[in-house]
Amino acid sequence: YDWHRIHNLDLLAGSYEFKGQVKQAEELLREFFSLPANDGLFASYQGDWPRFLLSRGRYTEALSAAGQMTEGKFPLQRAMGHLLTGRALVALNRADEAQQELAKAEKEMENVPESDPEPLMPQPRRLLDGQRNILRGEIALRKGEATEANSQLNAVMNRFVAASRSGDAVNYLFNMLYIAQQARAAGDWDLADTAAKQMLVFDPSYAGGHYVAAAVAEHKGDSVTARKELTAAERLWGQADPELSEIVDVHKKLAGMRKAAGRR
Repeated sequence: YDWHRIHNLDLLAGSYEFKGQVKQAEELLREFFSLPANDGLFASYQGDWPRFLLSRGRYTEALSAAGQMTEGKFPLQRAMGHLLTGRALVALNRADEAQQELAKAEKEMENVPESDPEPLMPQPRRLLDGQRNILRGEIALRKGEATEANSQLNAVMNRFVAASRSGDAVNYLFNMLYIAQQARAAGDWDLADTAAKQMLVFDPSYAGGHYVAAAVAEHKGDSVTARKELTAAERLWGQADPELSEIVDVHKKLAGMRKAAGRR
């Protein structure tokens, strides 16, 4: 009956995810998602579980989890579920179906009030705006509409950075890391570069920002910067799960650079 349990599980999971300890984050988020929320705000917060699954490339699982939210009790929860269903569909290369989920989310948002007397949720529709604009941008990115994708996703990241001091802001970093991942997959290196820079402005102690900055530098042929950023990512993910795909990639690339330097 107490929303603090759900909220604190999410915050603790975010702390582990920040450090690259995704196994512990997953355990907490599974519990977090299983608990029934008694209001729309914290029911919508449970979208962090499908968001996490997307970040780990587990798109089918994310689709299933988001689908459960679309059947939820609260309009805010259902709208968030449709938005995350859309994002999972984009990742599965089903952009047309994702567009339909966006329309369903916007229809459901009509049932979400503009304002709420509760101090925790004074403007409930605004909670959905970021995810809606990410979905719009990801659909455009998947369809090869780079200008529209960059417009939507850059605006989202600007808002994330502006809100970097809010209590739940760590999840914005994870969304930016995922945006960078999708940008790299689509060959949109300008967007990936922007995401890296925004993550580093947001929090230079987050390894993910350095990891993406290294990938961008490598793409540009700037091996000096790539090595510097990989070294920073390796240090900052020093307590990460050893099998975390990102840290495995960092170790592999740095080992290759050291080997190449030794042959000179």
